[in-house]
Amino acid sequence: MDEMLKKKFKDMLLEKKDTPVGQAVIFSMVGMLENDPRFESLAELYDGIEQYHNFMTEKEAKKVVDGFVAFDGSRGQKWSMDAISDELRKVGGIPEERHHYNKWMLYTVMNSEYADYGGVLTKLGVPPQDMPKAIYYMALAKIDDKDAHETLREYYGLE
Repeated sequence: MDEMLKKKFKDMLLEKKDTPVGQAVIFSMVGMLENDPRFESLAELYDGIEQYHNFMTEKEAKKVVDGFVAFDGSRGQKWSMDAISDELRKVGGIPEERHHYNKWMLYTVMNSEYADYGGVLTKLGVPPQDMPKAIYYMALAKIDDKDAHETLREYYGLE
């Protein structure tokens, strides 16, 4: 589909979303999506965004984290979701129960903070056994940043 036509359709849909025409188009699109395998991912994304302020699906998180290059040249994740969950239990963090982020957003932000700042923390003398706890608190600070100019989804290129 031509880009100009896509933009025209999107603009029309946004403009008319609360009219009978817009509702008919949306209803028709939902009917088409029910038979599309991508519908499950779309439904998961919508549900997550409605439930959490900062949300990422597992697939999105892994794709974003796979692109990280850490301070030491390593690539991808420093910690798996299981490793993060184990570490969080030690410090009282349970990502599934927080209303402002889900566990995959926390996974992404923790791996991002490690990639960007793990070297600084090492130079400051943070011992390896304390690194997950330090990164956890840094990740929470980033997630809770009240004056951020973009959402974390935008920051990681997902909007």
